[in-house]
Amino acid sequence: MLTHLINSETSIIKWLGYITPCSSHIWAKDLQTHKEFKLTKNAGIYGTRSWSQDGNQLAFVAQSNCQKTENSPLQCWKLVTLDFAKALKAPQYTTPRLDCNTKQVGLARWLADGTIGILRQHKKQLQKIQAYNPRTQQLTDIYTPQNKYIYSYDYSFVTNAIAVISTTQDSQHIIEKLNITGEILSSAIIKQPKGLSFYDNYYMYYHPFEDYLITATHEGLFQIFFDGSLKKVNALNQHGIYSPSFHPDGKKLVVTQANADSDMALIKIKQVNTDKKRLLDLKLQTIARSNSSDINGQFQPKGNNIAFISKRSGKRQLWLFDGKNSRQISKLKYGVQSVSFAWSNDGKYLISIDKNMLIKFDLVGGSSILNINLPIYKVLQWTKKNHLLVLSKHDNQSILYQVDMGTFEVTILVNKDI
Repeated sequence: MLTHLINSETSIIKWLGYITPCSSHIWAKDLQTHKEFKLTKNAGIYGTRSWSQDGNQLAFVAQSNCQKTENSPLQCWKLVTLDFAKALKAPQYTTPRLDCNTKQVGLARWLADGTIGILRQHKKQLQKIQAYNPRTQQLTDIYTPQNKYIYSYDYSFVTNAIAVISTTQDSQHIIEKLNITGEILSSAIIKQPKGLSFYDNYYMYYHPFEDYLITATHEGLFQIFFDGSLKKVNALNQHGIYSPSFHPDGKKLVVTQANADSDMALIKIKQVNTDKKRLLDLKLQTIARSNSSDINGQFQPKGNNIAFISKRSGKRQLWLFDGKNSRQISKLKYGVQSVSFAWSNDGKYLISIDKNMLIKFDLVGGSSILNINLPIYKVLQWTKKNHLLVLSKHDNQSILYQVDMGTFEVTILVNKDI
C-alpha cells in the first residue's frame, strides 16, 4: 500500500494505491474523518502518482498488462491524468494524454505551466526526460543523455529545477540539477554510504522548499545533496521503509513500511496418474517458521539441510534448517547483498554476494571472498561441472557469465540482456 499526503482547503488528504497481483485502484483517505474514496472507476496497472501544483489533478503512467502473453505479446504504456476533485465525488475514468506506446514510459511528474514530465526509453536501455503539454498535445525533449542511464528524477515548483539521478557505464551514480530547458546546472558523483552497493538505486523526491532530496534504502532514509553527499535521517532504525515523500510543510515525511512475514513450505507431491502426469494431493507443510521474511529455500545437494534467506536477525542473512532447528550461517554487518545464492554441487558450501563480490560460506559460518574482478549482481546456479553462473551489469544490461570455481576464470556466456 502506497501513501502520500497533500494539503487541501479543508483537510489533509492521503491517497493510497491498493495493490493486487496485477492491477490496482487509486484511493484517497481524509485523515480527519478517516473516510475513504475510491478515485478510479477501472482497475489498472498504475505507476507512481504525481500531484499538479494546485492539487486538482493526478498524473501517472498506465501499463497495458503485467506480462507478455500469446494474446497480448507487446507491452505498452500511456500517460493519463485523473480529475481529483471530481473523483472525490464519484470514481472517474482516467483521461488519456499520451497514447499507448511500446517504448517504455515511466515516472510522470507535473512540471511548470501545467506540463507533465515523463521518463521515456529512446534506444537500448537509455531513457530521456520529455515534457508533455496537455494544451497543445505536444512532446518536447528536455534531457537526452547519451552515456548515462536515468532511473529517477523529480521537479521542484519552488526552485523550478529538475533533479536527475543516473548511472554511468563505469557504475557510478550521478546526481544532476537541470533547469526546465534541460541545461545542466550542477553534477556530482553520489558518495555511496557503507552497506550499499552500486547496484542499489536512489529513488528520490524533492523537499517542498529546500534544495535537497529524500531517498529510502535498505540501510534507512537518506537526504541527498547536490554535491553528492548523503546524510542519514534518524528514523528510529526502522527497517522496510519505502517511497518517502515530504508533507508540504517540509517538517514531516510520509513513508510506506512493509514488514513481510513470508514463510517457506514443503510440498509433498503424490503422482497418481503417470500417463497423464496428473499431480494431486498437494499439501503445504510450513517449515522454519518465524515472524520475519523467510524466502528462497533451497535443498542441500547430497544432504538433508535447507538453506534460505531470512531477515529474522534484522539484516538479510543466509540461514540453514536441518529439519528441526534453524541457525544463521552468514553474519555480515550489512547482510548479504542479494536474495540469490547457490549450493555447491557437493552440498558443502553456499555462495552469495557481499559488496558486489562472491562470498563462499561453509556450513559452520566460515567465509572467504572470491575476488574475480567482476562486480556480481545475481547468483544463479553452481553446476555439476563446478561452474558458477552469475549476472553482472554492463551498459545497464544483465550479462550472463560463467565462473570456474577451481581456477576462478570468468567467461561471458550470453552477451545480451538476460
